[in-house]
Amino acid sequence: RGAHEYIEQLIASAHVMIVGLDAAGRVRVFNRAAESITGYSSDELSGIDWFERIVPKDRYPHVWEVFQEHQRATGAMPATFENPILTKRGEERFVSWQNSTISSPGAEISTISFGIDVTQRKRVEGVLQARLRLLEHAGSHSTDGLLTAALDEIEALTGSTIGFYHFLASDQHTLSLQS
Repeated sequence: RGAHEYIEQLIASAHVMIVGLDAAGRVRVFNRAAESITGYSSDELSGIDWFERIVPKDRYPHVWEVFQEHQRATGAMPATFENPILTKRGEERFVSWQNSTISSPGAEISTISFGIDVTQRKRVEGVLQARLRLLEHAGSHSTDGLLTAALDEIEALTGSTIGFYHFLASDQHTLSLQS
């Protein structure tokens, strides 16, 4: 009994997401870090299909394809995987997972997954890649072309289609807007 309580305390207090799923993909273990990142409480997700709620097929078909293919090939989840999840507030977060299959007879949990929120890292990587593309673009394009490319990169990074820039003509009196 003491060992069981100790393990439950470790799971609850870990600073990484810990999610345990049964063979049908229903949530059986969901720690405080997972609650914090997803916005869902353990009670809200207990017994709920993880993939339908957190990784909806209509929004993330590629994730579903990868998991289904891996299930067909190995009967288990991939040992490591990085994918987006959808929070209760509708925000997208990226999580890097380490997954293990639990195969003891009569076990309520069939997989246990440890996840780290890597959303900020993914954003920084996106900005760095955009900067490199713009540096390459700058060497062979005009200022107009570079500014247009910068707006395109900003749109891709933010998802916003609102953008404009100002050009002051050589006469220093004529201002034109581009969108």
